[in-house]
Amino acid sequence: MTDKPRVLIVEDDALTALFLQNLVTDMGCDVCGLASTGPRAVALADYHRPDLVLCDIRLAKGTDGLAAAKQMRKELKLEVVIMSGWLGEMEVDEVIRDLPTIRKPFTADQVKSVLQRCLDLPEEVEETPTVARLGRRPPRATLSQIAAV
Repeated sequence: MTDKPRVLIVEDDALTALFLQNLVTDMGCDVCGLASTGPRAVALADYHRPDLVLCDIRLAKGTDGLAAAKQMRKELKLEVVIMSGWLGEMEVDEVIRDLPTIRKPFTADQVKSVLQRCLDLPEEVEETPTVARLGRRPPRATLSQIAAV
């Protein structure tokens, strides 16, 4: 059993999900699941009980990420971070009003900052020699793996 923080990523855009998955793993966390719909997100959250959920609010198949975030927060008592470019245009109730948010488009530094605050992670993460040489992180998942979610 690992003592690394577990993160569930709820995102319907494959490239954004891949970016988040790589960033989360580079921060020393385990990605316990990827979901592109609200019902799948709630099912994975119930099964894995992650330490943190990164949740987009407009998801695939017309599902509502905000409703999924609310359910994961209220019923499963999970820590949820809302990610969206639509935050200013939505009315939110008190269950999710005080949740941390990341406004899209976001940068790696913004996501890192939220992960560090929510999970009590160290501020600096060591880069591997390969990453330092390449100047970027190598991908850990393929688009077909994410699209299958």
